[in-house]
Amino acid sequence: MFWQMPSIISNIEPLLDKQGVELSEILEEESVIQECKAQNQKLITYLAQDSILDQLVDAIVTEPSAELPHRQRYRRANVCCELLACDADALTTGLVKENRRLDQLYDFLKGEPPLNPLLSSFFSKVMQLLARKQSDRLLAYLSSKGEEFIDLLIRHMGTSAVMDFLVSVVTMRSVDEYGLQYQQLQQQQSTQVAAWLAQTGLVDKLLATLASDRSPEEQYNGAQCLINIIAYCRDLAAAAQDSSEAANSSSAASSTPSATLLDQLESGDTAGKLLAKMLDGAGGPSESGVAAGA
Repeated sequence: MFWQMPSIISNIEPLLDKQGVELSEILEEESVIQECKAQNQKLITYLAQDSILDQLVDAIVTEPSAELPHRQRYRRANVCCELLACDADALTTGLVKENRRLDQLYDFLKGEPPLNPLLSSFFSKVMQLLARKQSDRLLAYLSSKGEEFIDLLIRHMGTSAVMDFLVSVVTMRSVDEYGLQYQQLQQQQSTQVAAWLAQTGLVDKLLATLASDRSPEEQYNGAQCLINIIAYCRDLAAAAQDSSEAANSSSAASSTPSATLLDQLESGDTAGKLLAKMLDGAGGPSESGVAAGA
């Protein structure tokens, strides 16, 4: 006997054919996320319009009205986030083609701590996608902000989604193509990121989050960042060493920017600062600070 599995009947096509259809109508359709993930080109073309993209971005970084019922308050932002994160080239390209949308996303970090955890997770998810799919453009934009960008992330280190975004920035490189030549380009991009981060004082700023007067959340997230960065830089340095040996290059892997960042992390000076941050403080060392530093 043939059994047909139940499925959601999509009304997306009739909606998209409707003259002057509003984004709110599209977002109410239950199958909209599924259709976007399935790369429905008519839907993606609609979402990639400048006016619609502006609304999608605005939804994920703007506090919803407190007058809305609690269960509905973040539905729009959640759906908009899922649509932007559907890995559609037209959408990721639209997000980075002009600075104004990146500015809108970046300005979210300028809010007072603590950031809304749900909006932070939406923001982080979209930015992590851009770090993978539009890494060149995002790197150029973020590096133009100088130390301010890192300072904003450190300011919100108590928010785990921000910590996740910082890790994605450290490991930022395009993942769409393969082959030896592209691997070399990836390695070049990774060393550019490491060089930039080394210049921003990232290591010292992360160490500052371990101070005994910082919150347990800041201490834990700061420590986790340091651990992830050390592991990544070690892998990068090993890959650079393998590449130089394979090419019989006379240049040492230790001269790469990633190794420079790793040297900062593993230096005796950093170890001393780590102990000082863990143990200093008016009230003496905090249990969470010692645990994070360990």
